[in-house]
Amino acid sequence: NEKTVYLKGDVWKPFDEQSFGLKFNFSNYLYSMQGMEDATSLELNPYYTFKNENLRVRLGAHVDWWSGVEDKVKFSPDINLEYIFSESYVLYAKVGGERENRSFYELTDLTPYWSLVKPAIYPTYVLFDASAGLMASPVNGLWFNLTGGYQARENDLCFDLDGRSAVTYACFNQGKTKAAYGSLELKYDYKDLFGLSVKGTYYNWEWEDTNGLLIDELTALALKPEFELNANIDFKVLEGLKVNVGYDYVKRCEGLYDPISDLHMGAAYELLDNVQVFGRIHNLLDKDYYRMDGYPAQGLNVLAGVSLRF
Repeated sequence: NEKTVYLKGDVWKPFDEQSFGLKFNFSNYLYSMQGMEDATSLELNPYYTFKNENLRVRLGAHVDWWSGVEDKVKFSPDINLEYIFSESYVLYAKVGGERENRSFYELTDLTPYWSLVKPAIYPTYVLFDASAGLMASPVNGLWFNLTGGYQARENDLCFDLDGRSAVTYACFNQGKTKAAYGSLELKYDYKDLFGLSVKGTYYNWEWEDTNGLLIDELTALALKPEFELNANIDFKVLEGLKVNVGYDYVKRCEGLYDPISDLHMGAAYELLDNVQVFGRIHNLLDKDYYRMDGYPAQGLNVLAGVSLRF
C-alpha cells in the first residue's frame, strides 16, 4: 500500500505588467511494503513574469529536495521568453527542468503492467531542457511551428518488455539520458469546413548506465521514440456531421520493437442539441506492435458511443 499526504499551491502578487510568485509542492509518501522506503518531497519554484503586447518573460528556478532512498537537493532553471512581431510571428526560447516523482501511483499511471525488479525507483530529474523555435502564420488559416532543443535527464525511466514468463510486462530501467530533438508542425483551418494538422519530431538519444544495473543501450532505449508522426484531417460532410481521419506513427530506437502504426478514422453527428453520437475505428491496418505501457495493441477495433452535454 502507498499513502500520500500532500500540499501544493501557487501564490503570486501582480504589479501592472509584472508579477512575482512562488509555486510549491510538499508530499510525504508512506509504504507498507518492506524494502520500500518512506519518502518526503519538497518542490519550490520562485518566479518573475513580465508581459506586454510584444514580449512575454518568465524568469525562475526549480529547487527540489527529496529525502528517502536517497537524500538529494537539485536546482534547475525555469526561463521562458516569447517575442511577438508582425502580429502573427512568435520567436520563443525556453530553458527548464523539473523533478518527476516515481511513486507507485505515478508508475501505475504510466502502465498497469509493471514489475518491481529492484528495491526502489528513484525520482527522475530533468536537469536541463532547452528549446527554441519560431511559430508563424504567413497566410490566413495556416500556422507552422519549428522547434529544436536538447535535454539531459538523471535517473530517466526507460521501459523494457520482459516476455520470459507467460505474461509480458514492463520492467523499469533507470540511467542518464541525453536527447537532441527537432520538430515541425503545420496546421491549416478553413472556416468550420476543413482542418489539417501534421507534426513530425525526430530524437537522437544517448544512454549512460549510472546505477550499475549493467543495462546496455539497446535494451534501455528500445522503446524510446526515434521519430514520431501525427497527422489528422477533419472535415464537415453535412450540417452536424464531422469526419476525422488520422495516422499515428512512432519509430522506436535500435529497431528492437516494431513501430507504432495506427491508421484511424471516426465520425460524430449532432443528433440533438447537446446530444452527439460518435464512432471510431483504430488500427485499420491491423498492425502488431507493443504500446508504450508494455501491452500489445489491439487489432482493428471499433468504439461507438453517445455524448451528452449538460
